[in-house]
Amino acid sequence: MLRMNGRASELLSGTFVSVSWCHESELEEILREGVGLHDNLLLLNKKMRPTKQLADALHDETGVECFINHIHIDDYISLPDWSNYLLYSLYFAGRLKQELSKFDLPCRIIISMVEGNNISVRFHVLRNNQIWLDDNIDVYEGAIIVIE
Repeated sequence: MLRMNGRASELLSGTFVSVSWCHESELEEILREGVGLHDNLLLLNKKMRPTKQLADALHDETGVECFINHIHIDDYISLPDWSNYLLYSLYFAGRLKQELSKFDLPCRIIISMVEGNNISVRFHVLRNNQIWLDDNIDVYEGAIIVIE
């Protein structure tokens, strides 16, 4: 299931650009290294491992996953405009969803964008009583896309 707020819909409306994926990019390397279970956390294998201090500071597993599984797309590629970043992020998230489907866990991928600032993709396992993002994604000013 894919949901987007009004700002994301606005940015993608009428956007018909093609996004070419660079198979030799660091983003591809992140996907190639995959995802693994580490102390009950679903984490990108390329990223750092949580410490007890980090886990305590972030309060719950969902917070730790969102902190570690947080990729700033614009740190890895340079594109002409924010609509292209959003499309590229959707492609990356689709590839990430394939990787996450190897696990029998309900996951949420979140694409968030603040124009002129950054665009990121993060993910976490859906857990009872642990919330990272408000269900009403229209409360956010920036573009938000949620994939479950």
